[in-house]
Amino acid sequence: MLFKEGLKLFEVSDVVVLDDNTNVCAKNLMGYPSELKMPAGTKEYYTVTPAEERTYFPGRCAYVILQKEDARPLCLGTFGVLVY
Repeated sequence: MLFKEGLKLFEVSDVVVLDDNTNVCAKNLMGYPSELKMPAGTKEYYTVTPAEERTYFPGRCAYVILQKEDARPLCLGTFGVLVY
């Protein structure tokens, strides 16, 4: 299999931030990818939709969808926990 333009690999992991109000001084931002938005004033935004793909563990996959004002939703890709 040839990839002329290369292959982009990304890792999606837990997002943790410091928080002095918790007993461990940190908190997990659950659902963070589903809250990604475009800059204010644009009519486009991203959504994360649950998906089932054989490459990923069942229940551990999602599509990243770009929603535009006057266009059909566009699937930009998938992410999840890989089966290997």
